[in-house]
Amino acid sequence: MIENSWKQEVRTWVLKRRNLTPNLAEAVVEFFVRAFENTRYPKQAWFGIHNSHVSLVIGGIFLAAISSSGDIWLLADEYPIPLNGLDYSPVASTQRYKTPLVWIHGQKLDDVTTIIEENQIWQSYALASEKIFNSPISRNRDESFQIKHRKRRLSDFWNVYTANVIEQPLLEIEQKYRSYKAGAGFGNPETNRKVENAATSFVRKWYEERGWSVQSVEAEKCGYDLRCINDGLEEHVEVKGVQGEIPSFIITAGEVRQSKNNALFKICVVTCALSNQPKLFCYGGNEFANKFNLDPISFKASLRL
Repeated sequence: MIENSWKQEVRTWVLKRRNLTPNLAEAVVEFFVRAFENTRYPKQAWFGIHNSHVSLVIGGIFLAAISSSGDIWLLADEYPIPLNGLDYSPVASTQRYKTPLVWIHGQKLDDVTTIIEENQIWQSYALASEKIFNSPISRNRDESFQIKHRKRRLSDFWNVYTANVIEQPLLEIEQKYRSYKAGAGFGNPETNRKVENAATSFVRKWYEERGWSVQSVEAEKCGYDLRCINDGLEEHVEVKGVQGEIPSFIITAGEVRQSKNNALFKICVVTCALSNQPKLFCYGGNEFANKFNLDPISFKASLRL
């Protein structure tokens, strides 16, 4: 299974089994795109397309699944907001653990459009996909079992490095921005130092927990903070810590050059860095250029010759 070929396979699976419109088939594809994007451990997740269902699993439990009968299942960290057409129930196999989880269930395929548009559901799913990995359930089926059942490792065909980020709706960010504009580099020096240290520690731990070797290169002044290596892959990570909730920060000219010219470059922004619930936003160079405005806050003045 190569990247994007799975989409056509899902479309074919949907349209073969049900008298559905192409739009709904695209909604099913988008459902799994959202699941892939928000899976915290893509190297341990497996995706398969079978006669009876399409599913993403870790170990012996579904993360996300759609059956040929039209039922939709999605793992959640807690009971999300009530939505028409969806019901919620405990995941029985997790109830004896410290972090019991919940099933989100849609009884008809049309419910998929409700699910893919509700950001709170995907935030809850992202946390659940992390918690389930730390549960014994995630280890009760090995790699050979998944391959035998015609599943493919998610990280083998999906761009893992755009995943594992909890996004906030643009409107929500804009509303918060009006009332609270504190960003990285705008506080006093002592607070800025604490925020940056907390953010760097958070990002380092995030990478190391996923099997990356992390080296600090801040002293080298090379335009990024961390060199991260994993299985022949390499990323050059610039860390930005933010005390507030809005990913707004100061970035140097050298760092901007890195974002434009270095294909390995990534900006990792940690908001609420000093709180008990920091949030991570990661952007590759192209994504950073598309999502952020660069506003000048100072200039270098030189005499004209």
